Amino acid sequence: MMLKGRSIQIAGSADENPDRQLLAKSHAVIAALTRGILRAGGTVIVGIGDDVRIEPGNADSARLFDWTVLDEVAAFAQAAAATGSGRSGPYAKVITSPKNIDKAYAARPGTLTSLLSSGAVDLRQLEVNWSAAAYIRQRQAEEGHGLVIIGGGEGVEHSASLYVERGRVVVPLDANIGAYFKDGNGGAAKLYQHALSRPERFVLDGHDEYRRRLQLASMIRQPDAEATARETVRLLETFAAPYAFCVRLLNPSIKPDYVHVDRYFSGAVVPCLSQLGFQHHIMGQQEAKEAYINQEIFERLHYAEILVADLTSDRLNNYLEAGYGLGHRTPVIFTAKEGTRLPFDTTTMPVCFWSESKTDAELQREFIDFWNKNARRPHIVRRRELG
Repeated sequence: MMLKGRSIQIAGSADENPDRQLLAKSHAVIAALTRGILRAGGTVIVGIGDDVRIEPGNADSARLFDWTVLDEVAAFAQAAAATGSGRSGPYAKVITSPKNIDKAYAARPGTLTSLLSSGAVDLRQLEVNWSAAAYIRQRQAEEGHGLVIIGGGEGVEHSASLYVERGRVVVPLDANIGAYFKDGNGGAAKLYQHALSRPERFVLDGHDEYRRRLQLASMIRQPDAEATARETVRLLETFAAPYAFCVRLLNPSIKPDYVHVDRYFSGAVVPCLSQLGFQHHIMGQQEAKEAYINQEIFERLHYAEILVADLTSDRLNNYLEAGYGLGHRTPVIFTAKEGTRLPFDTTTMPVCFWSESKTDAELQREFIDFWNKNARRPHIVRRRELG
């Protein structure tokens, strides 16, 4: 279940006259990929709307991939219910406009009704229709931990840029099947070549590994759809993992606080983050990637999914970094050794106070309990918007 808790968006389209054999293979890849993501414990994000086909009655000729994904979700949910192996929560999130929902009901009313009645899909209707396509993509990207694109034009290129801006992995597939609106600069196929030459644009770390895995996922070179889907899932399992940034006392001359903080992180925080499925980075304890440490701190903090900030010993840098996280709408888990005196504004924040006299097992239980209660709190300032 390497994608448990991860939401992976699948997006793409084809023009009205693609290579029909390649289009059929593209649908087979997307179907197998959807199954692979669900088997790995992940959730898929997808759009919805018309079921436009080049050849009526032939699903492999559909110019969009949304219904290919949703048909697989329906089959997976039905099989899970029959065997009693279902899980809590939806298998797919559909985030779209009222107009697109109306189109979906017109195109496939039975399928959509079945998905909703079974709880397999979380259908989220946005409030407005103006600038709908860009607005929908923005909301989808906010939910996603990874993006897989195939074909397409301006739409998939915009989605890819939104994911890259958030430090989330983008996986472009190399099938050259055109775009629904014949727009853009080459869509996923062009971005595939860009990713091979500039992988650092697509992932924060592990650039060579990303390039290697993307080459293995090539639709052109892989013999069958299952192989491409399998390699794509493996890539996602590696690069869509959640990432936590940790700030803490690092000066060993500050005793005994340093010894206690070090033991707390090694014995409680790091094991808990692993248990929760998070990769982690503790500044000063792992290999540097940038020329200047300040640049690296804020680069990693900017793209972190959550920040763990320990305030023991009144380390001022930690307050600066925690403030950046709060202002950037990054969830912050505050911890501190019992007896730490906090500044006024921080006393109103939830803080997990820990004791050096407790066992690692006790500290882990307390940290997990605090995390479950506080990791999903609303942002400190709510976003204002019309939509």
